[in-house]
Amino acid sequence: MTWLIMFLISPLLFLHWLLHSVFSASSHLPGSMSLVEGSMSHAQQKRRIAQLEEQLKTLVAGRANEHSDCIVALFDNVEDLIAENDRRQDRMQIGYVALTQTLPWFHKKGCELDYDEYSHMIKMLQQGADGARGDDTSKLKTLISEWINREFKPDPPVDPEDKHSHGFTNNACSRAGIRDRSEGYVVTDLSFPAYLYDKYAANLDDLEEGLFKGKILLQAYKAVFMSPSSAKDVEGDGDGADII
Repeated sequence: MTWLIMFLISPLLFLHWLLHSVFSASSHLPGSMSLVEGSMSHAQQKRRIAQLEEQLKTLVAGRANEHSDCIVALFDNVEDLIAENDRRQDRMQIGYVALTQTLPWFHKKGCELDYDEYSHMIKMLQQGADGARGDDTSKLKTLISEWINREFKPDPPVDPEDKHSHGFTNNACSRAGIRDRSEGYVVTDLSFPAYLYDKYAANLDDLEEGLFKGKILLQAYKAVFMSPSSAKDVEGDGDGADII
């Protein structure tokens, strides 16, 4: 019986400690971020309490292992892992501040919503981002195939609907030596694809020269962030062609 009581009490003590940490954190915010974080602390605390209550129910029910996340790192020390976590948290905070500056209504709306409504709003925003990414990918599949066929005239031509006609199987998209893993063709994590370079050629003495200036790369950028028709202007034969 004693161990059962301790099992039930421990999550409660853990919850009390976490709630104390959440409510006391706002008093130690950095000066540059205190205004933004302080104004949203109340809404964050409400949502955090709801999350902790759900976790407590899971722990008491004995199903904690079903929902626990575990990260295993065999070759990194603890200090590096903590530093990487801090970097990601800082990046998320900077991203949130940028979002609230771009969408001023987002912060006020988020503070007014309860946990379920806020989660639904975030879910809808994520779905919108996923849909936009899917639309861009679908659009580029057709456009890039057209650009490659027009500029390199491969035989057979690249078919955007047929995965077996492009990639490593097409000589316009890859070199036979790389495809066949021939001697002298070494590809590492530091190797950049040729299409990233101006005129699709790299200077072996200076790998940064012409990098990210490849025609197809610029066409893809303009097709996504401007319009597909503007992608024709990367050669400088139209308005707004200089995008670097």
